[in-house]
Amino acid sequence: MKRGLYNIIGCFLAFAIVFSLPVVSSKADDVQDQSYSEEDEDAKGYISVCMNPDGSKTEEWVTFGENGTNYIHVIEYDKDGNRVADLYGSEGTDAEGTKIIQYEGSDIENNEIHKSEKIYASKIREYQTYIYYANGTQVVTNDVRYPDGSTLLVEDYMESGGDEVITIEKTDTDKKLSKEQYRFVKKEVEIESEWGNWTETETVGLSLMGLQPKTKLITIPDSITTYWKSTYDIVSIDDKAFCNNKKVKTIKIGKNVVEIGADAFKNDKKLKTIKIYSDKITKVGDGAFEGIAKNAVIYVKSGKRYKEIVALIKASGVGDGVKFKKLK
Repeated sequence: MKRGLYNIIGCFLAFAIVFSLPVVSSKADDVQDQSYSEEDEDAKGYISVCMNPDGSKTEEWVTFGENGTNYIHVIEYDKDGNRVADLYGSEGTDAEGTKIIQYEGSDIENNEIHKSEKIYASKIREYQTYIYYANGTQVVTNDVRYPDGSTLLVEDYMESGGDEVITIEKTDTDKKLSKEQYRFVKKEVEIESEWGNWTETETVGLSLMGLQPKTKLITIPDSITTYWKSTYDIVSIDDKAFCNNKKVKTIKIGKNVVEIGADAFKNDKKLKTIKIYSDKITKVGDGAFEGIAKNAVIYVKSGKRYKEIVALIKASGVGDGVKFKKLK
C-alpha cells in the first residue's frame, strides 16, 4: 500500500515537473546536483540529480507535503546505468529544530536498506544506515559529523550464524584516526516456565579485539556505551589482541575483564607495566604475557583473589624476572 502511494506521488511529481517546473538538461554530463527551489510558490516539488565521479548517478524526487513534511523517492544507478536502489521516505523538522530525513525502505536484490539523516540545530549531522542482507547478515552504522570537523562512526556487524562485531572509528579535528573493535560475548541460557523450557542466547559483554593506532599506553575500559545508548562491559581480551606490539609500555586492564586470551600481549618487548584492576579473572590463556620486558612489573588488585590471579598469570608463562605487586 505504501509503495503504491509513493508511485502515485511519483507520477504526480512527474506531471508537475512537465507543467510547473524548469526543465532539467537531458545530457547527463550537464547535470550536476541541479534542484528546484522550495521558494517557488507554484512548485509541487523538485528533482535533484547528482552525477558521481565513478559514473554512477543519484536522483532525489521530492514532493512538498503539508505541515512541512516532504515525501522523498531516491533512485540510485550504477555506472552502467542500471537501477540498483529505490529509497522511499519523508523529510521534516521536529520541535527542537532537528531536521530529520527518514528513508523507510528499499530493496537491492532482496537486500533491504533503511537510511535516516538528522541535522541538529547545532549543525551536528547524524546518519544511520540499516542493511539487511538476504543471507541473514545485518549491518547497522551510525555516523556523526561535528562542526569542528571531527567524526564518530560506529558499525555493528551481525554475521548470520557468526560473530557480532562492533567497530568504533573516531577522527579528531586534525583528521587523526583511532579505531576500536569489539566482539560480542554470548552464552546459552536455559529458560524454564509453566509453558515449557527453551534456550535463549544472552549477551554477557564484549571482548576487545584490538585498538589502533599502536600507542605507548593502552587502557582497556570497564565498559563502552554505543550510539543506541546501550552499555556493555568489557569482559575479555581476544587471543593475540596486542601481540608483537613494538610501542606499548603500559597496559591498564579494566575491572570487568574475566578472561585474557592466549598470546594477548606476547612479544611486547617494551611492555614494563601491567595494571590489572579486575578481581574477576578466571582464565589467562597460554603465552598471554610471554616475551614482555624482562624487568616488567604486573600489578594485580589486592584482595581475596590476589594470589589466585597471580597463579593463573604465572601458569600461562612469564619470564623469571617479572615481578608481581598488589594494586590498591
